[in-house]
Amino acid sequence: MLLGAGFALSEVTQDFNADWGDFCHWHPDWPTNDIRVLITGNTNQASAAYPYASGQWRDYASHYRAARPNTKFGWTWSPVWWHWLAGASLGGDSGIFTVTSNGTNFNFNWDFYDFMNDAVAVGNQAGVPFAFASDCPWEYYLQYPGNPGGWSQAQQLANRVKIHNYEAWLQNQNLRHTMICNSYTMNSSDTNSSDLNYEAHSLAVMYLHQQEGGRAWRYSFESWYEGPYTVVPETKAGSYTHLALSAIKYLKGIADTNGNLEQLSITPTATNGTVLQLQLQNNGDVQCLPVLAGQIGNVPGVTTRYFTTNGAEITATVLTAEGLCYTNMLQPGAKTNLFAVTLASHLDTTTNDNAMLEAFWNPQDPLGIVRDRELFTTPLNPPGLWQDADIGSVGVTGGAALSGTIFTLLGSGADVWGTGDAFHFFWQTNNGNGTITARITSQVAADPWSKAGVMVRASPATNAQNVFVCVTPGNGVNFQNRAATGGATGNTTVSGPVAPYWLRLAGSNSMIGYNL
Repeated sequence: MLLGAGFALSEVTQDFNADWGDFCHWHPDWPTNDIRVLITGNTNQASAAYPYASGQWRDYASHYRAARPNTKFGWTWSPVWWHWLAGASLGGDSGIFTVTSNGTNFNFNWDFYDFMNDAVAVGNQAGVPFAFASDCPWEYYLQYPGNPGGWSQAQQLANRVKIHNYEAWLQNQNLRHTMICNSYTMNSSDTNSSDLNYEAHSLAVMYLHQQEGGRAWRYSFESWYEGPYTVVPETKAGSYTHLALSAIKYLKGIADTNGNLEQLSITPTATNGTVLQLQLQNNGDVQCLPVLAGQIGNVPGVTTRYFTTNGAEITATVLTAEGLCYTNMLQPGAKTNLFAVTLASHLDTTTNDNAMLEAFWNPQDPLGIVRDRELFTTPLNPPGLWQDADIGSVGVTGGAALSGTIFTLLGSGADVWGTGDAFHFFWQTNNGNGTITARITSQVAADPWSKAGVMVRASPATNAQNVFVCVTPGNGVNFQNRAATGGATGNTTVSGPVAPYWLRLAGSNSMIGYNL
């Protein structure tokens, strides 16, 4: 029962007996004209726990109406019964039902949206946000083989979409969402198996809600179905207290009753120029859904960007308030990798950036404790005569950095090929003869034809004449050239070599040659 600014809310569910109405009765001093009752479930659905002859929910509403004629009614359903899909269209979950009191029929045209708006207003006035629950057991939430309820994967997905939209709407209105996680398939003839399934299924609902981006204010593991049959001890898998302990360890990352924490580690495993390969490892004894949150440094012109091992950029997500939340569980002892690339432009002096990456146990870790962090302190040198730019239309903005004698280049684009190019170019101008030699120490295999190498180019124009020798992850070494502005590109391929690999271009007034 909730009270605020003359507003009382009594929640009645299908498994409450009529006697619960006495428990929920309001204080006699409360203004009866402002009392509302929220009944969960379908008012046309029979309830075995309800003692009236017809066993219909509307009889319970009639009972309330007779006892308290000024009561205002409303109800909300499990996602299984919700009509609406979009959080902005909650007004669609409305209906007309009839309550009979003293021989008189009262028709109620009730709108869920109006009710929720009242809750927003009262919560704001009282300074205490209202919390509303969603109840969708595992059998209706997550697809599994041999589903006895006959719910399809599409139907279960629809239920999850409803819950996510409901949660988003509540949060946008300064209301709170309580996610009820449970399972109704029980077997009294095999209580141990039932308890294990109840625990696994209830936790699976919470896991999937978070993996799909859900962020409930509270997760409730209620037991208003038949099980679980065993309550204690918490060391026994399947007991109700073991379920609670497992949820606490997963959400809060607390290892034991002494307050010791589950641990994550961020470890540099390889460094090449300003590219740092990082390994995130779960050093705890339970699975987790880790989060990596980045903080930018304060050196002008210096940025640290983050990438998966296949070259997909995740910087924008890492730098959000929540950080990058992994969608796959990290099991105890398991590891995952990523790259941090520090880039710099317009540096005048050697410097170190102070960007930082922090690891958290869970996207909703209520303790907010950093489990590990990595500082980026790679020395960065002024580029001197070198300059860089994206050439053509690229998908991801490129960049470069110089650390000691190692150049780091980050680029994207369709290709260096055909009559026009799209890539990132790092160059200095030269008149007359010249030679350029480089060792491609490493290359991310974003594509078998990703190219890294040395080039002589007439200008930064996308269709400029050029000579280019490059190494690729899957197609060996290529020597290619465009002899005329806007002309076609030809090439010679040597299969087999991959980075690390030495490349050289040498040019004179009459010819350009290459060494592989």
